[in-house]
Amino acid sequence: MINATSKVSPFILTYGRQPHSPIDLWCENMQPSELNSQGEYLSTLKKKQYELQEIARENIQQSRERTNNRYNIGKFKSTVERGDQVLLRNNARKDSLSVRFHGPYVVLARRGPNVKINTGPKEKWVH
Repeated sequence: MINATSKVSPFILTYGRQPHSPIDLWCENMQPSELNSQGEYLSTLKKKQYELQEIARENIQQSRERTNNRYNIGKFKSTVERGDQVLLRNNARKDSLSVRFHGPYVVLARRGPNVKINTGPKEKWVH
């Protein structure tokens, strides 16, 4: 089974080869071996495994970028700075006639998407 993100089978990433069923092993024993020694087999296996892991890393990175791009569609950057006036949404509205926003409040500080406002007697961090 191939992983959707890495586009490589976990078995192949772990063991560097496709899993064998009993009939595959029987047919393989009938064919002459391509590798003569155990050292050649191990070096080829390590090289193949490293290449597959690199492909999986690239596929995972591409998947991560696609996911981030999809997630960030429709998002906007906040342009609120220190000293600006903002309104605070009233999430405790009981009916359509209740006040929708409180404020205006002055922005005292900003830390990422959060801003610190002065709500009268105390200061409050809001998102």
